Amino acid sequence: MKGFQTLSLLDVGGRTGIGTALLRLLHHPLAFTTLKFDPVTSLDLDPDLPRIAGQEFKDISAVQMNIFDLEPKSHDIVVCSHTIEHVPDMEGFIAQLERIARKYVVLACPIDENVPLSDGHLRTITREHLASLGYADIEVYDSFHFHNGLAGIAMKAVG
Repeated sequence: MKGFQTLSLLDVGGRTGIGTALLRLLHHPLAFTTLKFDPVTSLDLDPDLPRIAGQEFKDISAVQMNIFDLEPKSHDIVVCSHTIEHVPDMEGFIAQLERIARKYVVLACPIDENVPLSDGHLRTITREHLASLGYADIEVYDSFHFHNGLAGIAMKAVG
């Protein structure tokens, strides 16, 4: 993403809102960055998200909602971090993320075929699988939380 931009951000699967709040802080409208996020929304199926995030993170919006209830092209950037591995219909879920986004979808997830699935994970995701879905910018790195394996972040321009 080049140039000065202020884009709306939706974090799908925000859980407590802390990751969303960090993204807001790093790309705050008053920060000295070329990319700014405003407004910033955290979304989750968990009914506790609005209460928890509302108490702790006043400059993000937190909503309990299903992504399939959102309007197409309703947010510039849609981020989904460590959620797709928990979803039964991953391809349908990712397709909905892409329908919601106006410009970009960013996915973060475990990527490691050699590590057993963690609790709650329904599948192993590979770099090749993400590439087959059109995600060309894929960065794999050592992950030192949850499963102590590899994780990846992938971005796709959709607009």
